[in-house]
Amino acid sequence: MANLIYGITIHGRLFSGYEQCSKSSFLRSVKTGDGEYIVMPYNLDVYDTAEERNIAIFKNKKTN
Repeated sequence: MANLIYGITIHGRLFSGYEQCSKSSFLRSVKTGDGEYIVMPYNLDVYDTAEERNIAIFKNKKTN
């Protein structure tokens, strides 16, 4: 089973979900708890916990 990951999409939407197996080295597919699929660039930052994600948002807003 895939690990639960947390992140922020390009449009600023928060998500948590399970990464689906992908044969592409450029795109990552995540199935969210709502049953939606998010496809994003593979190098987009994802986090192991919601706390890490929230800290990253806080630091980003603080520096802007």
